[in-house]
Amino acid sequence: MGWIFYQVRQLDKWLAKSGRTAKPQLTGIYAYIIDRVVRLQKQHDRETEILRASLERQNLLISEVKDGVVLIDDKDRIKWFNKSAENLIYLNPKRDLGVPLRGALRQASFHAFYDAEDFTKPKRVCFDEATKSWLDISVTEYEDKEKLLVIRDASMLQELEDMRRDFIANLSHELRTPVTVLVGYLETLEMLDQDPTAVRIHTEMNNQCLRISALLKDLLTLSKLEAMDSKRSDAEIDISVLLEQIAADAPKLEEFDKHKIEVKVEPDLKVIGAETDLFSAFANLIYNAVRHTPAGTEIGIKAKSKQGIARVEINDKGYGIERQHLHRLTERFYRVESSRNSETGGTGLGLAIVKHALMRSGGKLKVESTLGKGSSFRCLIPLAPQPSDNND
Repeated sequence: MGWIFYQVRQLDKWLAKSGRTAKPQLTGIYAYIIDRVVRLQKQHDRETEILRASLERQNLLISEVKDGVVLIDDKDRIKWFNKSAENLIYLNPKRDLGVPLRGALRQASFHAFYDAEDFTKPKRVCFDEATKSWLDISVTEYEDKEKLLVIRDASMLQELEDMRRDFIANLSHELRTPVTVLVGYLETLEMLDQDPTAVRIHTEMNNQCLRISALLKDLLTLSKLEAMDSKRSDAEIDISVLLEQIAADAPKLEEFDKHKIEVKVEPDLKVIGAETDLFSAFANLIYNAVRHTPAGTEIGIKAKSKQGIARVEINDKGYGIERQHLHRLTERFYRVESSRNSETGGTGLGLAIVKHALMRSGGKLKVESTLGKGSSFRCLIPLAPQPSDNND
C-alpha cells in the first residue's frame, strides 16, 4: 500500500508540473498512464501548432487585404483592425484599441447608418471632404452582439458616377436650346405649308422633337435627384393633398380614355421631404397607370398610415408585367415592351425618377405585378415625427 501511495503521489506531482520534462520511474498501470499522457500531450502540441500556424496565416491574409476590417465587441468598442483600416479611417493601434467606435470614428453619416441598425445594404459615406475620400462600409453581425465592419475605398467609383451625372446633366442642358428652336421652326412650317404630305412630315418631326425634349427634361430631373440623394429636405409635406391633386389632373391627359380612378386617401398624411420630388414621384406612377393601360381600366389610389410608415399604393387592372422584368423596372431606359412605350411617349426614366425621389424622403418603391391582371406600385415613406405634448 505504501508503494502504491508513493507512485500515486509521484504521478500527481508530475501531472501538476507545466513542463513535464522528466518522467518519474513508475511501474505497472502508473507507467502506462504516464506513457499515455505523454502521447496525448505530443498530439495536442502538434494540433496546437497547426492551429497556431493556420491562425497566423489567416491573420496575415486579413491584415494584408486592401479592404479595411474592424472587429467591434458587444459594447461597440474596437477589438481589432487591420492595416488597411489604419489607412482608410485613420485608426491607430496604440490609441484606438478598446476605444468606443463613436469616439474613434467621427463621421456623422456613418453613425446615422450604424445607429439605425439596418445593415442589409452597404453605406457609402464621404469620409473626408478635403480629399474627396468616399468609403463603402458594410456591417455584419455575429453572435454575442459582435460586429464586423468591412470598409472599401469607393473614391474612384464615386468620381466616375459624378462624371457620368455631370456629363448627362451638361449634355441635356446644352441640347435643350437647339431642340426648342427646332420645335419652333417645325411648328411654323407646319402652319405655313399647305401640302398634306409635307404637313404630315412636319407633324411627325415635331412629335419626335417633343419626345427628345421630354427625354432631356427627365434626364435633368434625374441628375438633380441623384446629386441631392445625400441631402434630405426637412420640410413637412401633406401627401394626401398631393395625391388628390394629381388624381384630379389625370383626366386631362391625352391618353385618358374612359379610365376609372378611385381615390381612398387617409387625410393628414405628413412626411418629411421636398414637395416637388414627391409630386414628381406620385405623378409618374399615376400618369403611367393611365398611359400604359387600355381604355376603361380601373386605377386605384390608396394611402394610409401603418406603424409609422405612409403606404401609398397605385394599382391598375391593365396588362401586367412579367416577373422577370420587375427587378429591373427602376433602371434607366429599361423598357418592358419598347413598342408600347414608344406609342405612349415614355422615356424609360419615369420609375428611376420615382426611386430617387422617394429616397430623398427616406422611402422606397416596391412593385408587384401579374401578367394579364394588373400591377401594384407601393411607396413606403416614414411619417413625419409627431409633435410632443407639453403639459407645462
